[in-house]
Amino acid sequence: MRFQGGSLKGRRLPGAVPRGVRPTGARVREALFDVLGQDLSGWTVLDATGGSGVLALEAAGRGADRVVVLDRSPRAVHAIREAARSLGIADRVEVRRVDALEDPPPEGPFDLVVADPPYGEPLAPWLERLRPLARSWFVLEHAARDEPPGLAEPGVRTRRYGDTALTFYPGTGEVPGAGRGSVPVSRQRR
Repeated sequence: MRFQGGSLKGRRLPGAVPRGVRPTGARVREALFDVLGQDLSGWTVLDATGGSGVLALEAAGRGADRVVVLDRSPRAVHAIREAARSLGIADRVEVRRVDALEDPPPEGPFDLVVADPPYGEPLAPWLERLRPLARSWFVLEHAARDEPPGLAEPGVRTRRYGDTALTFYPGTGEVPGAGRGSVPVSRQRR
């Protein structure tokens, strides 16, 4: 699994992906950063469902100042920490073994909050719990067949990439950096 941009572009995710983890694919990651902007310098990022860590590590490689990664699996937490060390970005990546829906939330707000809950899990609790931590964007990755909550709300848009979809929810404040973070203007099926 290779990183798509930033200082890690072309490098492989070190180590093995933990068993049972569905990493965010390259096409979906690239689409996410096409919408948010390629350079995340000055951003703070919360990845509430670390899994393989590829999304969080890519955000750090694209310049995010602080990336907090949550996962309830000790194997995933260990793998993500080791990958951050191996890639030379451990100083900007903090990995915590917690359940994003059950444990107290991390100190926020964050410019970007992303969550990729297991497919088939209800999406509303993730939105309710994590969106308040997002200053700029809350992005929910989910199965394209699932209807995410809040689609009628102004500024909420979904983009589909095969079996995966990204739903973008505006956060509570301003997007960092001029000209970045424009909401996708229409639902697109690809």
